[in-house]
Amino acid sequence: MQHSDGIEYVAVFDLAGSSKAFSLIKNEGERPEVQFESIQITKTQLRDLETALSLYEAHNSRFPTTEQTLSALLQQPIFGSNVENWKGPYFRSQQIPADGWGNPYNYTSDGSRYVILSFGADGRHGGVGVNADVSAIGKLYWGKNVEN
Repeated sequence: MQHSDGIEYVAVFDLAGSSKAFSLIKNEGERPEVQFESIQITKTQLRDLETALSLYEAHNSRFPTTEQTLSALLQQPIFGSNVENWKGPYFRSQQIPADGWGNPYNYTSDGSRYVILSFGADGRHGGVGVNADVSAIGKLYWGKNVEN
């Protein structure tokens, strides 16, 4: 939807299926409130991914490995430990979402701990402000999932 002020509104659906709208500036870059929305979308998605990873771990006694990717939350992995205990899908969406800027998440895990990274607005590691990385880190502790 185009408005005379040069802002295009796009609907984004979160994991609960509700609609959130945010604006994209077509000209000289994004306004601070747009960047704030992108950060909030990313943080919400990371919390949802953490919840899905906790459910996965409850059934499989470990997190999906880097090689299995976050796709293991959607469909049963064909390789790796304890995949016969898979009872998913563990994620409501039919695909793993991109972050609030449209970039894929970087997921690494050895099965006992994980890191999910959004590389921020610029899509590159590091940075400050809106370009700073946003992350979720979790690990197994005495058989329980805890944040580190």
